Amino acid sequence: MKKFGLVIIGAVTAAILGGCVVANNGKGGTLTEEEKNEIDENLDEDKGILDSVFDEVKASLDEDMEEVNWAEELFEDYDHEKSEKPLKITKIKAEDAENTDVEEQTTDSEEIVDVAGFIDGIRVKEWAKIGNLPVNLEPEYIFLVEQPATDTVIQDNSGKFTEIARITLYKDSDYADIKVLGGLEYEEFMKMMPEDWFVSSYELPEDISAYLRG
Repeated sequence: MKKFGLVIIGAVTAAILGGCVVANNGKGGTLTEEEKNEIDENLDEDKGILDSVFDEVKASLDEDMEEVNWAEELFEDYDHEKSEKPLKITKIKAEDAENTDVEEQTTDSEEIVDVAGFIDGIRVKEWAKIGNLPVNLEPEYIFLVEQPATDTVIQDNSGKFTEIARITLYKDSDYADIKVLGGLEYEEFMKMMPEDWFVSSYELPEDISAYLRG
């Protein structure tokens, strides 16, 4: 995705300017009361400057992120055959996606077998990006977009998947939205960033809405 580098830079900048700094006395020891007071005084003096810089950084990133089209970021240049982490896409009825009681779920999820064909079929270049969805829309289907989880030094994640996005299609309408990085793996990262940076809303051509429902 083209904008993830920008997002990560923004997160780090926000953390630094937001005051996520740990200090010691340079000797590996606990700060004395005098040293703490000196630091507090310096922080108070610089707080106005830091706040101003943070606001400027966030405003600049707001403008950039407002232009992001997450449908195109996810799918426009995606090549299922060449991807090192091929996508897995699962279609779920919205009520089942939110329902953790398996016995009350109304339908089985449907994994999209032909991912490349599905991406061609939804023709994201034709999705009209809009500012906000109309009010009172009710979710109908959710398409869970995942990729193979990354192995770590302490954990083998073979066969596991990480949610990177979900597409929500709304009932009796041609509206949809995409929310990225909504999985639990990104929870701490997402707390640092405005939620609306990671959501794009759309009005779809009627035949694409029908394709998604079919």
